[in-house]
Amino acid sequence: MNSADGSVKWKYTTGDWVDSSPYVENGVVYCGSDDNYLYAIETYGYMGFKEDNTFKGLKPLAKSLYASPNPFRSTLNLDLPSPASIYSQTGQLIKHFDKGNHKISTSNWRVGVYLIKCGKETKRIVKLN
Repeated sequence: MNSADGSVKWKYTTGDWVDSSPYVENGVVYCGSDDNYLYAIETYGYMGFKEDNTFKGLKPLAKSLYASPNPFRSTLNLDLPSPASIYSQTGQLIKHFDKGNHKISTSNWRVGVYLIKCGKETKRIVKLN
C-alpha cells in the first residue's frame, strides 16, 4: 500500500486467508496462507513489486533476470540478460538456457524450490502442484 495515502499499490490473491505476518529477505516477500502454501513473491529488481506483467511507474535498478509467475505450476516464463541454468534445491542441473526469452513447460517438474543462476545473480523459484 502507499504509505502516504493508503491506496493499494499491488496485490496478490492466494487460495485462502493470510493470517501470518509477511517476512522479507533479499527482495522476496514470504507469507503463509491457510490454503497450505508458502508464497515467495519477488521484487524482480525493482523498487516495488511486479503485477500482471505491468510495471506501475517503477524504475528498474538494473537489467536482471525475470521469472514469471513465481510461484508457478505448469509454465514458467524467463527473460534472461545472459545465459542461465536452473538447478534443483539439491544442486542437480535441470536445464541450461541461452540469453533471451523462454517459455518453459514445467508440468513434469517436481513440486519444490529451484534456483536460477544467471551470471552473478541467483533467484529462487517455487513449483506448486
